[in-house]
Amino acid sequence: MAVLEARDLWKTYRGGDGGLLPILSGIDLSVNRGEMVAIVGSTGAGKSTLLHILGALDPPTKGYVILAGEPIHGKDDEQLAHLRNKAVGFVSYGAVGGTRAVEHLRLVAGALGMADVSTQVALSLITEFENFSVFKPGDYNVATLNVMLNQVLAWTAALAPLRATSDPA
Repeated sequence: MAVLEARDLWKTYRGGDGGLLPILSGIDLSVNRGEMVAIVGSTGAGKSTLLHILGALDPPTKGYVILAGEPIHGKDDEQLAHLRNKAVGFVSYGAVGGTRAVEHLRLVAGALGMADVSTQVALSLITEFENFSVFKPGDYNVATLNVMLNQVLAWTAALAPLRATSDPA
């Protein structure tokens, strides 16, 4: 079973001339437990827009997102409380290890009320990807990844009382 699903996601904005500007067109995504996913694209391709929709910060024009078997859009803040007060860590890639993308994602996580851990696994396009496309991570990232995961687990445990008091159930 997928822990995150996006079905037929569309996002359209109104441009300065009043015309419609399509950003996302029919995106389907399914992420199963234990899978790692990379959202890759050129500048202006809609990566941030997709992340905003997946993070329930912005509704899609069309389509839906399901998290752990439950639709997330159309819910109020109280109903979304179970998404908040959790910890998140970042594994990034790019010419400089994806630093700019992680800065943006930390803002998104903060808006969702998530605690982001300070340790980050930053992968270089030059050393971690063959021909800039095939993922070939180095063993030296394993220690950093373990530290990050331990921090996520510690924060998740520390935030459990907050989740219990903000849970609408």
